[in-house]
Amino acid sequence: MALRILINRSTNVSFFRCTPPNLPRSSALLDGVLPSIRSLTSSSTSLGKDDNKDASPANTTANVVLIGAGWWSQGWHLPHLHRNERVNISAIVDSTPHPKSNLNPNLEPLTALAKRYECPVYHSVSDLLADPVIGPNMDGAIVCTPHSTHFNIGKELIAEGKRRYEEAMQKQSNGGSGEEQDYRPINVLMEKPMTTNVREA
Repeated sequence: MALRILINRSTNVSFFRCTPPNLPRSSALLDGVLPSIRSLTSSSTSLGKDDNKDASPANTTANVVLIGAGWWSQGWHLPHLHRNERVNISAIVDSTPHPKSNLNPNLEPLTALAKRYECPVYHSVSDLLADPVIGPNMDGAIVCTPHSTHFNIGKELIAEGKRRYEEAMQKQSNGGSGEEQDYRPINVLMEKPMTTNVREA
């Protein structure tokens, strides 16, 4: 299992992905919104949108979860993701029912965001991953929470990626195909910094 970490020095946005070494690497660009999110294959399914009859990458949808629903998410990520036809906002996660910000006093509550973006909301990453439909079908997550929470959220998502990989390898050892469709990686785009603690780094 390899952990690839890319940091865009101009924006200080961190992107990391757990990738097993024996699966092919890919870097599809989803209209400039999610760099290197995933080479979308016919095994990807969209939650909450019509099934794609054409399995070509250009007509496949990435299921993306937004973690943190504050001013940056509501003002940037959610609107851009929503406009991208190749992205399905499959869930929004925030620990509070009504995010607050001094930078934007008019933030919408989670109930309004759920209605606007037609997706469920969760109050923790654990609740999200426990959902038997959303959790296993998540292709990527954008983490826009307070800096002090980044490490634990990233650690939880990496652990889920590792669990998926080990499950796919177990299927392979039990006679499964062992092909890429047996493994669904989680791609994470994390706003800077990855941690506020030197020891965690």
